[in-house]
Amino acid sequence: MSALARARRLTMVAAMTLVSPVFAGDPQPVPASPSFVIVQLDDWSATSLLEHLNGDPGSSGVPTLEQLAIDLDLSVARFFSCFVAQPACAPSRVSLLRGQWTHRTGIRRNQPVPPESLDGGLEGYVGRGLHLENLATWLDDAGYKTAHIGKFLNYLDGVVPSPPVPAPDELGIEPLPGWDEWHSVQRYGIGGYLWVTLSRNGSLVDLGPAYSTDVYRDIAVDIIEDTPLEEPLFLHFCPSAPHAPALPATRHEGRRPGVVVPRPPQNPAWLEPDVSDKPSFIQGRPLAAPEVIDTYDSLYRDTSNCLSSVSEAIVALLQALDRTGRLESTLVLVTSDNGWSFLDHRTQGKGETYLSSIRVPLLVVGKNRNMVATGIRMQLVSYIDITATLVDLSGATVSPGYRLDGVSFASVLADPFAPSARRDTLVLSGVGRSEPSPNPLRRPDWASLVTAVDHPELPPLRYSEYSNGEKELYFLRSDPFELENAANDPRHEELLQVLAARLAELRQL
Repeated sequence: MSALARARRLTMVAAMTLVSPVFAGDPQPVPASPSFVIVQLDDWSATSLLEHLNGDPGSSGVPTLEQLAIDLDLSVARFFSCFVAQPACAPSRVSLLRGQWTHRTGIRRNQPVPPESLDGGLEGYVGRGLHLENLATWLDDAGYKTAHIGKFLNYLDGVVPSPPVPAPDELGIEPLPGWDEWHSVQRYGIGGYLWVTLSRNGSLVDLGPAYSTDVYRDIAVDIIEDTPLEEPLFLHFCPSAPHAPALPATRHEGRRPGVVVPRPPQNPAWLEPDVSDKPSFIQGRPLAAPEVIDTYDSLYRDTSNCLSSVSEAIVALLQALDRTGRLESTLVLVTSDNGWSFLDHRTQGKGETYLSSIRVPLLVVGKNRNMVATGIRMQLVSYIDITATLVDLSGATVSPGYRLDGVSFASVLADPFAPSARRDTLVLSGVGRSEPSPNPLRRPDWASLVTAVDHPELPPLRYSEYSNGEKELYFLRSDPFELENAANDPRHEELLQVLAARLAELRQL
């Protein structure tokens, strides 16, 4: 921790105040700045998060999130329209850490292609110097205790400190700047669930057969309990769940045997029968064979069961925050680094322009009604707005000349109807799937524009451009499942010109 951080932390302790209690009989002293816990899932879309994350009644004697929220009288805000900057692990996680669009961070892939390009993974993050200024460094300088637990960025085991150093297999990656506690996955073992190796503050620790989400939970609880109440805390909790192979804990295997991927009429996008209006690379994809459908149904069940351990971990974190008197001053944010398509529009996995890939869950849980009120938020928000909101609420500062692309949603978090600097558009991007030679069935590079429900001039829509010249346009109010591509309708020619100009403008910012 820097000398500046120590000085600010001492000043904060000296200036410790009482937050006006929301409920009588709750005079707990809290820090002048709120604490934050970000629970960042891996590959889960906005659809049905609460249903799958709510846990199993009676499972291991742990209450469900719903029951705990009642017992602790918590507020739960759900953002309906939260979008990532790019639907891929490393680019999305970097955009959250930096509060910037993907085209400004330069991290477009999970692994650099070619390696010297520094356009992906931790290699790019460190190689571009992005690790020197980010959410962790800003909060650390503002007097926060900062802790990362679990997955950080892809290919962590490929980066070691400056030479001379031992081989990566013999050395735990040292904590990156800004992190007081560093418990990051260095080797993933079995899918990031079993036989995982952590770099714990620079020392390699093999977890063996222990289930990783449970280990991360216990580490996080210990950090909460060991942090003095007057010291604000930033906890970045990143399980591998429910990333494929979505291995559930033994106690949760087979918990939901009847769960299958949502189909029509609940989800008309599933195996969309008529894709004649879609881009050529979608048109060339056949309907999935029965064995593929069975595989995705099985994966969907496993992800649902896998999330039970995450639910138990969130419950444990909330209980620890309550037990230590910190809950009144803490916001817990639950989100995912990108969505995941279970055969929507004949697509599989992530990286696509469709809502199943680009829209992610965002739940904000807290006890203090001055910070968060229960209800659904329809405001358009981006992943990078989470960063701006935490900077806003913490009072942290970025260096002169650093530009946050995010917009704080702190005011609407406390009051859904509060006036705020709302977004009316946001920009997303993605890269194609690499092939040794051109393949017309492979996704090209793309960029997308999404507009807000309350846009002053446009209806809520998604507009996308592909590097092969093809386009998509969906009016989300009348076509929420993106079934009718309006980009080829001559009636929308003028609108397409407006959207193309706006997208180009945003990509130059």
